[in-house]
Order: sequence, then structure tokens, then C-alpha cells
Amino acid sequence: MDFLFELFVGKPIWMWLMFLGIVISLMAFDLGVLHKEDHELGVVESLKLSAFYICIAILFGGYIWWAWANGTLVTTDGTNPVASYFQGYIIEKVLSIDNVFVISLIFGYFAIPRKYQYRALVWGIIGVIILRGIMIAVGAELISNYAWVTLVFATFLALTGVKMLVVPEGEMDVSKNPVVKLTAKYMNVTKNCTGRSSSSASRTRPRASWLCSRRPFWWR
Repeated sequence: MDFLFELFVGKPIWMWLMFLGIVISLMAFDLGVLHKEDHELGVVESLKLSAFYICIAILFGGYIWWAWANGTLVTTDGTNPVASYFQGYIIEKVLSIDNVFVISLIFGYFAIPRKYQYRALVWGIIGVIILRGIMIAVGAELISNYAWVTLVFATFLALTGVKMLVVPEGEMDVSKNPVVKLTAKYMNVTKNCTGRSSSSASRTRPRASWLCSRRPFWWR
């Protein structure tokens, strides 16, 4: 069991496993119990869900404080993990507000029924967590082995900042997104809604080909 205390991206593996366990459990509880039946969310229910997840985050922060105070959790650089956790959480919470407008635009373009939007959103968040985890792991490994990679990342961020400053902002056109174009070009895509399933079998086409609904992916 010694491998659980080995460091991965600066943190012990047991902490990553505990984090993944909490996320998976919450997602299963959310989709399998709270929202087993699709329905349109109201303002009151949305506020209750937000308060619930905020409380979970605060409780996790309390556990970090308890582990740090008891010497179970020790940071390699000697910083306060509780302060780092809540600083990161607050920053991400504030930055996530911008995502609301992008999500609203995507849902509007794909004409996702309101009763399916929450399920599509949750599966989208799961995908973001997985992709972000992969990017963090790969990026940290590259930086630890090749110091010059930081210059590449810094150059990319600088160019992105200059583009945001110089290039005038325009309305986002989801139809021009490379992923949307690639999917429509190489897959059988239908504009019809197939419920909450992302694909359906077509009996009117040869060999009962599968049709991909022009929706973000979610499962039954």
C-alpha cells in the first residue's frame, strides 16, 4: 500500500483516488437518484443544487484542514493547503460564470429541450474533468522533464491575450466549430431530436445504419 503515498503532480495518490471517488459518487447520485427522470429545473431547485454542491466543497475543505492539522497531509513546499484549496475553488467558481453564456449559446444552437439540458450539462462537466485531468497530468510531466516547455505555454498565452485585445469580438457561431464540422462530415447526422440518447438506429437506411443526433453526448 506504499504506492498510495507516492506523489503524482505534487500530491499523494490516495488524495487523487479520494477526489475521484467523491466526484464519481456525486455524479452517480445526481444522475441516478436526484435526476433519474428528466424534467425541467426551476430556479428554486437550481439554487438548492448549487447550495448542496457548495456545502460539499466546504466539507472537503474542512477535511483538508483536519488532515493538515493532524500531520496526515503535508505539502512539499510548506504552504497552507487549506488556503490554496479555497483560493482555487473561489477562482474557479468565479470563472465558471462566463461558461454559463457559452453553455446557453450551445444549448440554443442545438435546440436541446429544457428537460434534457441538465443531463447534457452534467455529462459535459464529466468530460471536462477527464480532459482537464489529462491535460494537467501531461503538462506537469512535460514541464518536469523539459523546462523549455514553459516558454511554449507562455508564448501561447501571450499570443492569446494579444488576440483578445486586438481582434474585435464577434458573435460565436457554433456551426463553424471544427468538431461540429468534422462530426457532420464523417458521421450520419440528423437534426431531429432522439430523446436523451445521443444516437439511434435508422431502419430506413441500408444495413440499419446508426444516426448521430446533433446533440452533446449523454446516455440513458
